[in-house]
Amino acid sequence: MAIILLFCWVCASAIGADIELAKKSTLETILKRGALWVGFDSGYMPFEMTNQKGRYVGFDIDMAKEMAMGVKFVPINTAWAVRKTDPDFLNWLNNFLRQIKNDGQYDKIYNKWIKSTDWIKNVQRLD
Repeated sequence: MAIILLFCWVCASAIGADIELAKKSTLETILKRGALWVGFDSGYMPFEMTNQKGRYVGFDIDMAKEMAMGVKFVPINTAWAVRKTDPDFLNWLNNFLRQIKNDGQYDKIYNKWIKSTDWIKNVQRLD
């Protein structure tokens, strides 16, 4: 009998904990706010970018809009930065950029995504 009571007490505690956890969940926060805030960097074409009308478009934007499901979709354009107080990371980043510039990878990326505007025409047709 004591084992059954102990089992019931443990289950009741777990259910109560689950309810409290659910009240603090990210989903609950989104529902209370009535909006899904989505951070992104509009420079990652074709996943996240700004079209000629100034609207955010791309695969990630479309996916986030679908995920909003009944709440307002709020896109938040962000940017990446390196802290001045993190010289090790800045040194690593500079070495990485130097390396890809020296081995030709930087030119391939630049020519495909920045220099060429062929991909823009495809994206603009989606509008």
